[in-house]
Amino acid sequence: LNRGFVNRSAVFITWLPIGVVVIFSCRCVLSFLSTYCTQSVSRDIVKFFRLNVFEKYCHLPTVFFDRCHSGQLISTMIYNIEKVSSFTQSSVLALVREGVYLTGLLVVMFLVSWRLSLILFSVAPPMYFLIRTLSLKIRRYNVQVQDLVGDITRAVDVSVRGHREVKLSGTQQFEKKRFRKV
Repeated sequence: LNRGFVNRSAVFITWLPIGVVVIFSCRCVLSFLSTYCTQSVSRDIVKFFRLNVFEKYCHLPTVFFDRCHSGQLISTMIYNIEKVSSFTQSSVLALVREGVYLTGLLVVMFLVSWRLSLILFSVAPPMYFLIRTLSLKIRRYNVQVQDLVGDITRAVDVSVRGHREVKLSGTQQFEKKRFRKV
């Protein structure tokens, strides 16, 4: 910056906009490619899990289906597997992207001030334990959300499958209250 703007280097000022355009163009292309690749892998993971779960469903005994509600099984097939895919996609992308970013920052930190870097490393372990504790709580809430989605799916499934019985018996209000409760 000093060479280009303070000393007013014509060559630097000429190449700076071109360099910025090239850098941002590369960033856009690489961002698209990373998104495309992770989406492709994510869809393959969903396909793999759904095929395996469906094959497992086909081989389970009738007693299993008598004990489980179809809404829960459908929720597992649709929602839970989609969540696995979403988590896999975002975590792999974050690990690669943030890993490279973190490595670069650590190198720059130690080059600028090794003393401040050591202070940071003394603060890092308590932060790690705080983040770990919070992530465990979030994971518990996520399991509860998955169970609730299964309950909602089951309630809709029961009402849709038994819509004739509900209309004949006049229990629409009861079904509405039950769905609101779920």
